[in-house]
Amino acid sequence: MTSVLTSRGPTFWGKLRKLLGRVIKSSLLIPEGLYCYDRHGACPYWRNRKNKPEQESGECLFTGDNDWDDGHLSLLWDQCKQCGLNEGPDVFDP
Repeated sequence: MTSVLTSRGPTFWGKLRKLLGRVIKSSLLIPEGLYCYDRHGACPYWRNRKNKPEQESGECLFTGDNDWDDGHLSLLWDQCKQCGLNEGPDVFDP
């Protein structure tokens, strides 16, 4: 059996990210507003998977959500937040 620390495949990086994510994950790094970016740049937890079709390429490492899982509408590919964190005042309230 190959140790996860000696393997260099996708399983290694996925497990490492999951392990470190539990330790260093902070909502303080998530940008303010309705999108996964602000004037300072993109959210550090947002990823665009180049190996997926454009409208199925968004991924949130904070929540584990992505565009390619069936059963839900997702606009992560367009950097629309799904985490609900640091959204600020509701823009739809009068």
